[in-house]
Amino acid sequence: MDHTALDAAISDLGQRVTNVFIRKDGDFWKSSWSEVRRIGAAFKEVRYPTGSERQAAWERFQKIVDGMKAQREQHHRQNEQRAENSASVCREIESLARMADPSAGALEDFVLTVSGVKPMFAVGRGVLEGVGLLESKDWVRERKEQLDGMNRAMKRAWDFFENNKARLVPPDRAKCFELLRSVSDRIQSEWAEWKRLSSKAREEKSAHFKTREAEFERKRDLKRRLIAEMRSLDPTAKSAADEAKTLVSSWKQIGFAGRDYEESLWSDFQAAMDSFWRRRKAGASERLSSALDKQRDFRSKLLESLERDHSNLDRFKGQRDSAWSDGYRSKMEEIIEDISSKAESKLEKLREVNESIEELERKIRDMR
Repeated sequence: MDHTALDAAISDLGQRVTNVFIRKDGDFWKSSWSEVRRIGAAFKEVRYPTGSERQAAWERFQKIVDGMKAQREQHHRQNEQRAENSASVCREIESLARMADPSAGALEDFVLTVSGVKPMFAVGRGVLEGVGLLESKDWVRERKEQLDGMNRAMKRAWDFFENNKARLVPPDRAKCFELLRSVSDRIQSEWAEWKRLSSKAREEKSAHFKTREAEFERKRDLKRRLIAEMRSLDPTAKSAADEAKTLVSSWKQIGFAGRDYEESLWSDFQAAMDSFWRRRKAGASERLSSALDKQRDFRSKLLESLERDHSNLDRFKGQRDSAWSDGYRSKMEEIIEDISSKAESKLEKLREVNESIEELERKIRDMR
């Protein structure tokens, strides 16, 4: 290849990458970058008449390469944007499909809603087998409304898919189609299951309610006993507070006792519990008030005793100062020291009593 052929190859490459009528797919860019490598290698071998001509050719080639890189970057950004848009559409379709999907969680919520009993077993197709519900006509209507809602949600999901499938990349389009198809199949299966179970529910209703009512009655008896025990608690007993808390814990463990009874039973239990704590609080307040009165009386007596000690000290100090002999003065000193020591002990005791009174007054305030 000479410099003329190399210039022609550069020109052809430039026209190729700027031609808007050529579809620039993966094969196009693969062949174009192969041509770039071929031309780049040729520059190492081809000689130009002058250095300036070689430099001009090289700059023209580099400009084309830079343009290709820019186009590649733009192409990558467009692909990323399309992938992001596709993922957004896919997420919306998945969200719509979840709203229509007759999942196990939805069935469990349905059982709890229509029966008031949370299933104690795995929920799925055929979950209502052997479980009595409300009157069959109520169950049939409510379940049918739910399935009708699933059909409407499924239609919204399909409509959204049809209106936006052009925004989906092929793998996402196939995935979303398969998801919608599988949810549609599950809905059809649930319709078949509903037809069978609606018939089954009529046969089982009577037996189920009889068993459930017997269990409710057992729980009601247990709760009535707890009410009686709460009412009979002695609020002054040392262990009464722990016993009351144990009764509350036992109440919670018993569980629901029937819609027509639960509220009134709880009201009676709560009233008995409130009465117990009021009486216990009143008793505690009375004991604290009594202790406070005793401490105040004791403080008054201490103050009176200290006042007498101060009076005696003044009197004995006067006798000491006017003593006519050393022996008598020494005796007065001993008496003064003894009275002072006792007065100091009484002052320390007075400080303790004042702290006790403050603590009792605080406790009484906190109980109000």
